Amino acid sequence: MERFLERLDDLVFLDIKKEAIRSLAVIEGDYFPLPMLAERMIKESGDISKHDEVPFKYFIEGIFYCLGVDNNIKNKDKYIEILKNNLQSFNYIKGEIYRKISEEKILKAYFLLKGLFTVEDNLDNYDKLLKVCFEISVKNAKFIDEFKEIIATGKEKKLIISYLYEGYLFYHLKEYNNSKNALEEYVLNGGILTKEQENFKKELLNIVNFNLGKEKIFDDTSNALKLLLPLLDEFDDDPSLLYYIALGYRKLSIYEKAIFYLKEALFIDESFVDVLNELGLNYALMGLYDEAIKYFEKVYSSSKSIEAINNLLLCHYYMGHNEMVTKLIDDGNKVSKDDEIFLKTVEMIKSHSNVT
Repeated sequence: MERFLERLDDLVFLDIKKEAIRSLAVIEGDYFPLPMLAERMIKESGDISKHDEVPFKYFIEGIFYCLGVDNNIKNKDKYIEILKNNLQSFNYIKGEIYRKISEEKILKAYFLLKGLFTVEDNLDNYDKLLKVCFEISVKNAKFIDEFKEIIATGKEKKLIISYLYEGYLFYHLKEYNNSKNALEEYVLNGGILTKEQENFKKELLNIVNFNLGKEKIFDDTSNALKLLLPLLDEFDDDPSLLYYIALGYRKLSIYEKAIFYLKEALFIDESFVDVLNELGLNYALMGLYDEAIKYFEKVYSSSKSIEAINNLLLCHYYMGHNEMVTKLIDDGNKVSKDDEIFLKTVEMIKSHSNVT
């Protein structure tokens, strides 16, 4: 993976005498390059020429970091050998990761963690890696693909927690159905949800049902309402839920109920244009054209759309308001004279009245 190779610029590589690491790895040649974070060199080591005085723990940190940045780094096998033969390296780097997180150096903590997981791929390290990567991904879209790769690695290693974090990722990306599926896969594979995660699952299921209900509202109205109505307690301040429920009742020709939910939505957001338009449509379908006109006029005032003109045209026509019909036809010609519905509406009106 070459996505973050520029992070190697955070490192300097110093040639260390073979004798200094003889007990940790078999080295050919007299010198061997070991990485170190450049900030360590600047803050603590001073002159680069004095490598013999550099604490070896800084090279340990550098090795973990470069393994996290580039899994195919030159001398990878020797670096891993050095780490595994240094009994203190793992405890030391875990302390450094904690310190960098507390200092909000999250990116450096992440690459150290990833290097640690490269060498010690246990569940605890993987869980921490996922948490930090997700935290970064939420703020930095560049890390989304990185997070997906970490999840895929976990799946390959049969680490089921990868499905849980895949659920979190899909939720962040607003792919709610995929998020639900990932969470179900986590549980199916033996994952146990905490109380907080159960609440997340419940919230997620509500969102999935909301979206599914919206999709089905015209093609499968009764089942759509079965999905949407139970959500009223959870989304009691969301006018869009009330709007879609009202759409369903209009589709079923239950206009009074549709109007009830639309007025509830309007109470929450009085400028919701789609709600105003729906109110007009329901009143018009009930033959209450004077009420319908009140709402269609608000829509037209807000949007100046040809759709609003078409609705007003029909209402005024059915009420016999010929002067208003003539005016609205003129307005429609200015707004969108080629609109197919507008042309058909005008043709119908002219064929049944004296309007010109």
